[in-house]
Amino acid sequence: MRLNSLKLEAKNVFTNPSKVCVVSTGKYRGYNSSKDSSRDFDGYTLTCSARKNDSIKIKVPKSLSASVTQISEALEADKQVYINFPEIEFKAYSFISEDGKLLSGVSSEATEFNIISITDSNDDVIDL
Repeated sequence: MRLNSLKLEAKNVFTNPSKVCVVSTGKYRGYNSSKDSSRDFDGYTLTCSARKNDSIKIKVPKSLSASVTQISEALEADKQVYINFPEIEFKAYSFISEDGKLLSGVSSEATEFNIISITDSNDDVIDL
């Protein structure tokens, strides 16, 4: 079986796919793009909490810049941000690096997300 034959779903990656905690935001450039540092970025990344105290970066398009900015500002203000993804795609990968090390992981991409809540980190939130 090949890695691209595996079907990964949000329930395999997140503890609660309907309420995913965002840890940080960033920007990315595509791998096939030139290494010109003056070139604009291709989209945003949302680093989210995953199963077993791990994290995963999800690529989202530039068109979601207003929502990503809202999340970034909330995180800078020490708030907790929870989102969900109506549709998200995961791909397992594995390859040998130039120095001979085996690198593997899961990449992910979403075309949209919904902000579920933004709360103060100091607040005790109890889900019923």
